Amino acid sequence: TQNIRLTPLSIRFESGDEISYQIIKNFESLEYDFNILGDNSVIIPIGDYSNWKHQIEFETANHRKIVYEIELNAEGFWSGNRTEYQNNLTLRPIPGINLNFGYIHSKVSLIEGNFKTNLVRFLADFDLSPFISFSSNIQYDDISKQIGMNNRFKYTITPGSDIYFVYNHNWIKKQEKYTTLSILGASKITYTLRF
Repeated sequence: TQNIRLTPLSIRFESGDEISYQIIKNFESLEYDFNILGDNSVIIPIGDYSNWKHQIEFETANHRKIVYEIELNAEGFWSGNRTEYQNNLTLRPIPGINLNFGYIHSKVSLIEGNFKTNLVRFLADFDLSPFISFSSNIQYDDISKQIGMNNRFKYTITPGSDIYFVYNHNWIKKQEKYTTLSILGASKITYTLRF
């Protein structure tokens, strides 16, 4: 893969709000056929693909309690084109709590077939103290019909020495009902010895 990014326009206002326009050239080489939807309905054949992407992004200042970001992308995509809209809303009601709601819509037109995708995501970060934090990531997309959840708890004993607990849970929609696809729990301890 190769990615070249040019930014002919980037404006940051005194308020902290930003607007930018970028041009991106992307090159990818497929050594195997790519089953892009996972159901064999659209197969991207082996080959080299070089495409251009135009991206416009607007984001309000990060110091605010409510931050909004919108991104518009028009790009060549494999053998065709993709138009994508991304929206992110971040809420910071009190220090230590960050709530993010995201939505991505993509419309893809390829030689091999056309499709649309929608992805909804929710991220929450809770910094309960300088030593204890919890984060959660939940997302759903209408192609795989899956809901995925990732939770992480971190306890810092001393700087550089941490305990992590991770819990992942995935559901899939079958016959109009969501059933568990996978469950994973893990823990990790890191310890730094200074001498």
